[in-house]
Amino acid sequence: MKSWKLLRSEWRSILTQRNVLIATLGVLFIPVLYAGMFLWAFWDPYKNLDQLPVAIVNEDTGATVNDKKLAIGDELVDNLKSNRAFDWEFVDEKEAKEGLDDRKYYIMVKIPKDFSKRATTLLDKKPTPLELEYVPNEGTNFLSSQIGESAIEKVRAELSATVSKTYAEQLFEAIKKGSEGFQQAHDGAQEIADGTKEAKDGSAKLKENLQALASKSIEFRNGVNSAAGGSKQLNDGANQLSSGLGQLADGEKQLEDGAAKLQQGSNALYQGLQQAQGGMGQLSNQLPTLVNGSQQLEQGAAKLQNGVVAWQEGANKLQTSAQTLSGGLAKLDASLKPMIDAMPDGPQKQQLQATLGQLVAGSAELAKGAGGLNAGTDTIKSGVTDLHTHLNEMHKGHVALSNGVSQIGDGTQKLINGSKELAEGQTSFLNNFKLFGTKLNEAQQGAAKLAEGSTTLNNGMGELSNGAAQFADGSQQLADGSVSLNNGLNKLADGTQTLSTKLEDGAKESSLDVSEANYKMFSNPVHVVKQAVAHVPNYGTGFTPYFLSLGLFVGALLTSIIIPLRGSTGTPTTATSWFMSKFGILLVIGTIQALITDVIILWLLDLQVENLGLFVLLSIITSFVFLSLIQMCVTWFGDAGRFIAIIALILQLTTSAGTFPLELVPNALQPVNALLPMTYSVFGFKVVISTGDLSFFWSNVGILLGFLAVTSILTLGYFKKELRKTAK
Repeated sequence: MKSWKLLRSEWRSILTQRNVLIATLGVLFIPVLYAGMFLWAFWDPYKNLDQLPVAIVNEDTGATVNDKKLAIGDELVDNLKSNRAFDWEFVDEKEAKEGLDDRKYYIMVKIPKDFSKRATTLLDKKPTPLELEYVPNEGTNFLSSQIGESAIEKVRAELSATVSKTYAEQLFEAIKKGSEGFQQAHDGAQEIADGTKEAKDGSAKLKENLQALASKSIEFRNGVNSAAGGSKQLNDGANQLSSGLGQLADGEKQLEDGAAKLQQGSNALYQGLQQAQGGMGQLSNQLPTLVNGSQQLEQGAAKLQNGVVAWQEGANKLQTSAQTLSGGLAKLDASLKPMIDAMPDGPQKQQLQATLGQLVAGSAELAKGAGGLNAGTDTIKSGVTDLHTHLNEMHKGHVALSNGVSQIGDGTQKLINGSKELAEGQTSFLNNFKLFGTKLNEAQQGAAKLAEGSTTLNNGMGELSNGAAQFADGSQQLADGSVSLNNGLNKLADGTQTLSTKLEDGAKESSLDVSEANYKMFSNPVHVVKQAVAHVPNYGTGFTPYFLSLGLFVGALLTSIIIPLRGSTGTPTTATSWFMSKFGILLVIGTIQALITDVIILWLLDLQVENLGLFVLLSIITSFVFLSLIQMCVTWFGDAGRFIAIIALILQLTTSAGTFPLELVPNALQPVNALLPMTYSVFGFKVVISTGDLSFFWSNVGILLGFLAVTSILTLGYFKKELRKTAK
């Protein structure tokens, strides 16, 4: 026959045979069922992460930073409650560990007691990073632990952001305090400026008063000269009077007429001399005060000179401190620059850069001002030195004046003594009365000269008194100016001390001893400490339960193709013997398949298991269950039964939780998980490979044996049905 006729004949055979047609239709849908089911189940498992249960244990007791409560653990819990990326459950450590053991939770995240306290060690010499404990149950589902690592990384990143924010707040708070300290330093500098101004004003007043003092000293000197001239005239007149009186004694005849006048003149002379002596006494009493005042003024000028020297030393120290401050701020700017550059761009970064720039510029201006102050101090020192020299000379003049007045007093006393002798000489005068008339005229002339001299002396003494008063006023003004100058210098000293203190405080605030550990702590404050439950070392170990179950099922499916599962080579007499003849072969083949697979996995792939004997036992039981299931399907439905077995395989591969956790597959597929045997073989293999939970192992083995019993009974039922047909 031609090929097209043969092709038509083949199609007719397929379409006319019901079983073949059904099998062919089933084969047509195998690719789409296999691919479609897998794609549907695993299209986007991560969108269902909010159904994956994760236990959060918060034991953080908090800490205190700058009198503020720091509770990072509580902040994390609050953030997680508002961010349902996973099915977060907030429990204590005991409940979390029990949940891991009972497979209620896939992951436990623990926040230790000292979590917040460690955050406060940033600036310690050995800072302690924050440790977040991550405890996955790798034995329950290996992929869930891998997914959990991404979850814990999100938590770590969120915590790091929170801690870094706290560090940034502390940094800006420290910068703010430093700014306040420099503002106080600025205030201190302003006080220095004010004190310097007052000192300058006081110095100007002192200069004016010293000029006035010099002017009045000239007048004082002139008055003293006038007094000296009057005294000389008085001395000459007294000599002439003495000579005339001697002649008067010789002129007895004129004594009678001039006796009264002589007596009056003598009295007037004596009174004038007494008044002159009183004035000289007052002058003599005032001169020590004047001398002492000028001496105190000289001593005050010396102290002022010493104070200016001390002030100059303080100004030198201020200039040095200002230069040190400028250098320190430059170093601070250089050390903070990498940290500022590492900050994200934004207003805060710009503000910080501007603030540091202003600090550096301000410190430079302060150093410049301190240099100017030092230069002004030299000028003041020179002026005070000249003042001390002039006051010393003035004091010497006052001492000389005092000596001259003492000499005048001595001369006056001599005059008084002479007047006394004159009175005593009245007897001789009366005895020589004859000469009185002749010499009276000469006595009158001498008395007139004496009166003129006394007048001149009196005028000179008046000028001397006025000059002394003006001198006292000038001295008082000089004292007042010195007080103002002293007050200004006190304020200058206070301002300098304030500036020094605040600059020292600013230096302490700005001093940071940081190391590489501090930088690492700032950039990566939170570390994750992984403590896996039922550790799975690699992907091969994690996926062995899934792929081993798949291999045994595929082996059973291929066995059903090679080994006839219905017909018998003999004539069975009972359904049991017929069933055992078929199932016995499957048991032998299944055992060999399981053992070969175990040998390859255990010794060639070096799979490490918790319990070798139970691992081999479970692989054999799993093989028996899959063979029994497929035998039941093929025995009852023939080739269509194999199609049903393939459908069951696809469903098991997508719902057995051998790859992704069951919570991540579509909700419609999740109920299938408990209906097929591969779920329990996967659970059992996870136990004997990783977890070692024998009670859970035996519960899964019991369910598998239940599947084995049910499928075997159903297969036995088919053989009983066929025997009844044969008997009829």
